[in-house]
Amino acid sequence: MNLFLATARLSQLAYADPADIETTSKAMGYRNVRFIENKETDTQAFTCSREDFAFITFRGTSFNRADWTTNLAAGFTECPFGMIHAGFWQDVESVYQDILSELLKQYIRKRRVVVTGHSQGAGDAIAFAVKFLAEGRDIERVIHFGGPRTVNGQAAKHLDNFFKGVFHRVVNNNDLVTRVPPRVAGYRHFGNLHYFNEDGHYTTDISYWGMFLDRIHGTVADIGQRWPDCIKDHMIGEYVRLCGSAMKSEEDRI
Repeated sequence: MNLFLATARLSQLAYADPADIETTSKAMGYRNVRFIENKETDTQAFTCSREDFAFITFRGTSFNRADWTTNLAAGFTECPFGMIHAGFWQDVESVYQDILSELLKQYIRKRRVVVTGHSQGAGDAIAFAVKFLAEGRDIERVIHFGGPRTVNGQAAKHLDNFFKGVFHRVVNNNDLVTRVPPRVAGYRHFGNLHYFNEDGHYTTDISYWGMFLDRIHGTVADIGQRWPDCIKDHMIGEYVRLCGSAMKSEEDRI
């Protein structure tokens, strides 16, 4: 299984309503589908399984006040490895026991756990993984798309050192969300970078300066288009397309 394409498709499906999530995921070959929601924090996720994997997928940003409150709540709160985005941590705490109960009931003893999400869902996926790992539980992969910075430098360093090869962040060229909250506020990315350049070519080896120049190239190339490059590159459909065309054998590398 190409885990990158599988998780990109699940992250896209997470935006659908619960009935469509269940119907479509089953048509895609997934089983044990359960939709989980906390309406107070407006946090949604669903669990499903396929082959020997259990997937936890968090829904990304919608256009309502609660989601944007989470996105703008950029202050830190403590987590077991350092400091983490308070909004994402609050999201995860509101649904954590429901997800954990489902995993304990169906998955953990027989399946490898994979956590994923896009945009705000990526931040929630990271926060869930931090809490889950801190309890001494195992995660096969955390693969997130267009994710914001979520932790401080101390937590980023600890997570990179203690959980090598677990966290994978997928970034499409000029995706604006991957650049917030700002580094000046103390936030840092971590994990293995999987980068698509302006031409759609895939690499795991690109410098900060290389990304800077590539983003300028993408911005100039898209002048006059319907969507600005930084918005278009964030769309989950673009991630699905790129993972399907450029990462066909990536499951052999992670």
